[in-house]
Amino acid sequence: MPVSDGLPVTLARSDADGFDITVRRRSTAAGEAHELIVNAMFAMDSVDTSSEVALADLVPSDAATALVGGWGSGSPPTGWRSVSPGRGSTGSSFRRP
Repeated sequence: MPVSDGLPVTLARSDADGFDITVRRRSTAAGEAHELIVNAMFAMDSVDTSSEVALADLVPSDAATALVGGWGSGSPPTGWRSVSPGRGSTGSSFRRP
């Protein structure tokens, strides 16, 4: 579904449990992107996944598997291989070779 005028479109919103959580869709040069807004503050989107990769980099070296929540980080961090559907999934799971 196209986003009109380049403005974000609210797809879902909830204020349950005292948190105002909104999921929006917006246009980018590469296509559509999804955003998560929590209590009126930008939390993450499906375009920049560097925070998911940074979290995976913090996993202790003796851990065999890490599950990193997000919209999918695409390529696994250095030293890991992906065991998830990849970009566009609801999270990414990485395993050390």
